[in-house]
Amino acid sequence: MTSHRQRTLGVLGAAALLACALAPASAAVGTTSGTSAGSVTVAADGRAGMPGVWWYDAMKLDEVHQVATGKGVKVAVIDGHLDARIPDLKGAKISQGTSCQYDTKAELYTGQIASHGTAMVTAIVGQGAGGKGILGVAPDAEVRFYSYDPKAENPGNECDATLIARQVDKAVTWGADVISMSLGVGAGLDESVDRAIDAGAVVVASSGEVPDGVPRAEQPIELPGGIPGVVAVVAGTNQGKVWSKNPMGTQYEGSQLNDWLGLVAPGVETPLGGFRSGSDLWQTAAPRTGTSGATAIAAGAFAVLKSRWPEATGNQLVQAALHAAGGRGSDGELGYDKVQGYGTLSLQTTLAQDPTGWPDENPLRLPPGEAVEAYPASSYTQPGDAASEPTAQDDGGSGTGTTGASAAADDAAASDDGSLPGWVLPAGAVVLVGLAAGALLLRRRSTGSDRPGATSSGDEQTTDTTYDHTAPRGS
Repeated sequence: MTSHRQRTLGVLGAAALLACALAPASAAVGTTSGTSAGSVTVAADGRAGMPGVWWYDAMKLDEVHQVATGKGVKVAVIDGHLDARIPDLKGAKISQGTSCQYDTKAELYTGQIASHGTAMVTAIVGQGAGGKGILGVAPDAEVRFYSYDPKAENPGNECDATLIARQVDKAVTWGADVISMSLGVGAGLDESVDRAIDAGAVVVASSGEVPDGVPRAEQPIELPGGIPGVVAVVAGTNQGKVWSKNPMGTQYEGSQLNDWLGLVAPGVETPLGGFRSGSDLWQTAAPRTGTSGATAIAAGAFAVLKSRWPEATGNQLVQAALHAAGGRGSDGELGYDKVQGYGTLSLQTTLAQDPTGWPDENPLRLPPGEAVEAYPASSYTQPGDAASEPTAQDDGGSGTGTTGASAAADDAAASDDGSLPGWVLPAGAVVLVGLAAGALLLRRRSTGSDRPGATSSGDEQTTDTTYDHTAPRGS
């Protein structure tokens, strides 16, 4: 089957972006608030990350950053603990939100307790450490970190969904454009998430992980990823396959959940970093596997989109990302299947078209079949000032075509072998931004793979059965 990233949509979208690229983003001037990391001023076009980071290269972020770097965008990260003093975050704009249990500034921690949260923030606003560290998807964005774990000294005392819902509300009050949650909790966030979406934020969350011995078709998406309107992210590999432990998001008989997948993003052996077990030493680019890292990467992608198109609402950014992903439909049309959701987010393609032409409605609030019918490519209307903006009118985004709704079930069965219309193209082909755009959301799901191994990602697969229901699951 021909990959949707092997169609003309991605190629023409990337070409349109490069042809209409803006001047390099202006310098980022910011401090790492509330930490001892210090203040650094770095020109966006002068940053450099370490070489060989596959997800960064696949997303063509060097080219993306010539257009937008997340400047002026607020990203709220709700996670366990953060150490903003690592080299990769020196110079990033980070502020400390509150603890979930107290209205006091979230404390900074170091060591393994802060490994997951620090890696997620690095994926979004990593500064590259002068070519020796990770450069994030949106290095000029502003991050505010909200902890769901009040005290590292009291393990197992994580806050419940009601208290985490307060963190979502605080993020909205702060003015967050994007809210990233690489976590899994019980029910109780629906109202706060709805308020966030209604306020204009893009809410991304990890989809979770299928435990050993559980059929994928019987594993619901973790909450809050399973809440309608949330971009639930699943993980993909650098070989163009979906992770074998991604949930499928099916509505099995008797389920009261309306859970369905959003997008695919890089999430298998993604170099993001972490603390060695039992050590305060940050291991730059340690590989992590799970939907958590994919979620953070996707959140960074939405921050880049928002900085390029500040007039677009959160709903319009989601519309644009889903249509650019292509799914199983024809170019420009929504398509969905149970393994990869709406497809792999293509950051370059999405950047190339003004998203304000899409309806200001969140398609993820509808079941996939209804969304495909409600938002065809023809629902895009050219913005009045589009002539002065870079667009991708030739990529099929404003054209017409048949949807993939009728074939979704068959395609889902056919793709259950783990194959994904890959972000890896045949030799000699243009690498599409599909994967890279891989701005999909990845949430922590089940096993304690949030703990990067000291030597290889294989260590990340160690099952951790001691976590609380709100603890990170999967890196």
